[in-house]
Amino acid sequence: MFLPLPTPQEMNRWDQAAVDEAGMPAEMLMENAAREAFRVLCGCFEKSSATGAHTAEDPAWCLAEKRILCFMGGGNNGGDTAALARLLCGAGATVLVVHTRPLEDFRQEAAWHIERALQAGVLFVQYDASCPAVIPAVLSTKELSNWNDDACPVPVMPDIVVDGLLGTGLRGEVSDSLLALIRHINALARTAFVFSLDIPSGMDGLTGLPSPECVCARCTVTFQAPKTGLLHPEAKEYTGRLHIRDIGIPPAIQNRYPTRLRRATCAVAALPPPPSAAMHKGTAGRVLVIGGSAGLCGAPLLAAAGALRAGAGLVTVAVPARLEACVRHGNPDIMTLPLACGDDWAAFDARMLEGLDERYDAVIVGNGMGRSAHAGEALAEILKTPRPPSVIDADALFHLRHPTQMLALMRETDILTPHPGEMAFLTGLTIEQVQADRLAALEMLTRRTAATCILKGAGTLVGSTQSFTAFIDAGGPSLAVGGSGDVLAGICAAFAAQGLGAFNAAAAAAFIHGKAGELLLQEFPLRGTTASEIADTIPRTRKELYHA
Repeated sequence: MFLPLPTPQEMNRWDQAAVDEAGMPAEMLMENAAREAFRVLCGCFEKSSATGAHTAEDPAWCLAEKRILCFMGGGNNGGDTAALARLLCGAGATVLVVHTRPLEDFRQEAAWHIERALQAGVLFVQYDASCPAVIPAVLSTKELSNWNDDACPVPVMPDIVVDGLLGTGLRGEVSDSLLALIRHINALARTAFVFSLDIPSGMDGLTGLPSPECVCARCTVTFQAPKTGLLHPEAKEYTGRLHIRDIGIPPAIQNRYPTRLRRATCAVAALPPPPSAAMHKGTAGRVLVIGGSAGLCGAPLLAAAGALRAGAGLVTVAVPARLEACVRHGNPDIMTLPLACGDDWAAFDARMLEGLDERYDAVIVGNGMGRSAHAGEALAEILKTPRPPSVIDADALFHLRHPTQMLALMRETDILTPHPGEMAFLTGLTIEQVQADRLAALEMLTRRTAATCILKGAGTLVGSTQSFTAFIDAGGPSLAVGGSGDVLAGICAAFAAQGLGAFNAAAAAAFIHGKAGELLLQEFPLRGTTASEIADTIPRTRKELYHA
């Protein structure tokens, strides 16, 4: 349901514990990584033979006679590269390893694999940082008679480039000499297939951002679990197709050292209870949406649509009385509750919502409520009223910071749904600071409230002080439309009304909402879809996830 998503530091802890506590030889872990990388690379080139027959029993045939240029940095990534180079050489490929660190400086398992590669006939060439045109210079070296074609007047370019320069431990910006190599690799990508080991060199393993540039791979294989940065939306244009391969770190080690981030899987979509033959509209979840103001009646309607499409049996929208007809005519599937207050929530009396906790199973507050002082006062009264699990969304999030004590009114059963701008004013950060480290921003908010929080946007996060943080690897540009967040709030409320706890309701809702966006993008790749269509896609999304 939730798989580990380690930071680079957490992954290092797993590696070390596998050796120190589980007794796994470090050389074996490196060999496992190389063999998995080898299998992935074979799969990238595997195709039918001239006779149409597959060679499944020997997939390495497709790499025979390929020219493969490997770039080997220091540390464990260098050892992985050397081990892979040995396997490629054994498969019949012509392999050249350009190393940035003297071979005699490598130690322990990396040195062991380099020695095995040398014994297997792999050719290693030291990178000369002073050479302005490193690739042509290396490939024209006289010793490379087995690489270059005597009949060709210029050096032969590689078919495949293996990027093993830098691993996930990169901190700060790449040095000038390595930056030059990264640029050369990207230049080779015009004609060669670039294959990155663990992470594209130059990418920050925590944020997924280039530092300041990184390799643009056609394919990346990462080991045991994806590192945090690899799943960030910004990383996708650099990783190419991402493969995750198990290298044998025992589950006991992973459980002993849990990660603070975990990746939601399709199983999360099965958290809401399945339909029962005996259910009726009163047992399928009763949701109340409190919101709306002059010119903003669409937001509560979209939240209501999200709740209905997520399976709520009864949905009511409570709005200022003068706006009730507008809401009622907007959707015949919902009920309305007119409130005797001004369009801007002036003269609101919480007694109008007496019995909230008895009449409804979940409440959504804030959609289209507006940012008037009267709306803020009304929100404070609503939050003090006995109420069922509540989703605090949109304008209600704006009012939570005025005064800051309102955050203390949040309970473990509540869900907050800020986008980066709302997260910024809830935490006092700038939007740029929120986006630079979304996990840190989310944790800052969860320390201030008992509620579960969803940080919306590309790479949605769900967290609370009572649980780990879930990374929602679903979504896309189809969700970038006004009202999308209102629909998400409705899904959250429907699942809470059906009995899910706040964290599970939020995680399931965010995942299904993201997958609905992906389905819409398949149908309309140039976007143009609306929030109403996101809501209408939810039943189909749940059906497809159910059968996944």
